[in-house]
Amino acid sequence: KRESRCLTRDNIDHEGGSTMRKKGWKQWLLLLVCGILVLAGCTSQSTSTTQTDTDGTTDTKTDKEKILYAEMPGEAEKLDPHWATSVNELFITTTIFNGLVRFPPGTVDIENIEGDLAESWEHNEDSTVWTFYLRKGVQWQKGYGELTSADVKWSFERVMDPNTGSPWGKDYENIESIETPDDYTVVFKLKRPDVSFLLKVLNYHGGNIVKKEAIEDAGDNFMISPVGTGPFMLEEYRTKEKVVLVKNPDYFRGEPKLDKIVYYIMTDPTAVEVAQDRGEIHLARGVADKMWLENRKKNPDLIFEFPDYPLFWGLYLNTSKPPLDDIRVRQAIAHAIDVESYVENVLGTDIAKVPQGVIASNYFGSVPVGHYEYNPEKAKQLLAEAGYPNGLTLPVQYVSTNKSYLNRMIYVQEQLRKVGIEMPMEQVDHATYHANTRKDLNAIVLYAYVRTPHADVPLTEFFYGPSTVGTDTGITNFSHYNAVDRLIEEARVAPDVETAMQLYEEIQRKIKEDYVVVPMDETYNVLIRRKEVNMGYVSDRIQGTMIYGYPINENTDIIQ
Repeated sequence: KRESRCLTRDNIDHEGGSTMRKKGWKQWLLLLVCGILVLAGCTSQSTSTTQTDTDGTTDTKTDKEKILYAEMPGEAEKLDPHWATSVNELFITTTIFNGLVRFPPGTVDIENIEGDLAESWEHNEDSTVWTFYLRKGVQWQKGYGELTSADVKWSFERVMDPNTGSPWGKDYENIESIETPDDYTVVFKLKRPDVSFLLKVLNYHGGNIVKKEAIEDAGDNFMISPVGTGPFMLEEYRTKEKVVLVKNPDYFRGEPKLDKIVYYIMTDPTAVEVAQDRGEIHLARGVADKMWLENRKKNPDLIFEFPDYPLFWGLYLNTSKPPLDDIRVRQAIAHAIDVESYVENVLGTDIAKVPQGVIASNYFGSVPVGHYEYNPEKAKQLLAEAGYPNGLTLPVQYVSTNKSYLNRMIYVQEQLRKVGIEMPMEQVDHATYHANTRKDLNAIVLYAYVRTPHADVPLTEFFYGPSTVGTDTGITNFSHYNAVDRLIEEARVAPDVETAMQLYEEIQRKIKEDYVVVPMDETYNVLIRRKEVNMGYVSDRIQGTMIYGYPINENTDIIQ
């Protein structure tokens, strides 16, 4: 089989132009014809197979393959789901691995969680013992045999083990023990009641089930050689080029309709738009900008969708680094940024709203403690009180070239300049930006998230001391904040909803008072697909996602 490779206009112009200057017209004509054939092969989504008959003649036939092409904004370096954090990594791991339970495809519906590897489950009266009954006959990819309760037990114990160093380990600190009375039954015994335990065993982060033997066989290569039970398997990963997934014909829900998924690593948003307009890319993410959106909607071949839950965009201020260790400087930054104007005039109220608290507004436990008042005069006064009457210059901040990040940071930079704060920035690709923020290289971190819709999750990841970036247990606590650790721990084991809500309100008010995050906006993901793609959801419309893009499953299809 010969794989067709899509060339961008830039590649063709560069290669063709340089060749024409160096070669004669015959060579140029040959290259042009080859280029047309390659592009034709890409468009037809087919592979050619040449067969030699017994009489020595050759016969060429075309076998149609259904290949879905999608953009990916950077490298996916960690394909072990117990380590995967970036949007790129989640795109891949979601198709390869399963959890005990899941949201209905295309939703984030906590009221209708359904079985994934587990067929059913039950818990005792006080929610301290949870029992899951596994599907029988589920096969691991690449010949690793049938999934059993021993696999589930080992997988969770791996995440829980501090020596593993998984950033999701603390999600399972309430587990006392895991028992496997038979091959298809798993019993979790908890230290304290947890009525929301199902959210811990979703097919997300630490809830994804991995295979011990596959990890041992791969050794240091498991990060890029994942083995799961999902509908697709990793076939190829070419750095700076693409990730190729192939269907898992033995998937327990049935053979996938797609033969392959190809994620092209594309860092230029304009190139993504051109490729999707040409039909070379089926799925892409858009920019939350009303002018951009109005222009892109002119293409009748594209479907635009804005699923729940919205991205919560926050500007996290590192309280451990001067000058941001002075609360007056943090206050000046917060009051210098007009978030209402940004939402109304730049993003547009159709796809964005002004945040009303320090975590996403529609999560369980979220409290509308309000956003910071825009008051540039107050900001200047606070700077003077902090010893900067003539303003100050912050250290250089890394910023992603991703449009959604870059546009916001340019806006913030302009707002701060008006009150005397200079914030020099260095642009890096999106993957490098996220790597740098985890290395604690920024004093100010712009970050957007969708998480499991429960207050404990963002509070733990962004405002809990052990989650501080740069530490062994770091997740996304860019602020180095630990003033509400005790309250977060108490809320996790609250005996009833009323007590939990009181604690959550106290936590969120304290975070706001300490000026550790400037809420910027809550913006719905702009997801774009070509009309020939059927995602395979119940309504064929995505209602919710936690991976910042379209979750692809065995029912996703391309309608020819």
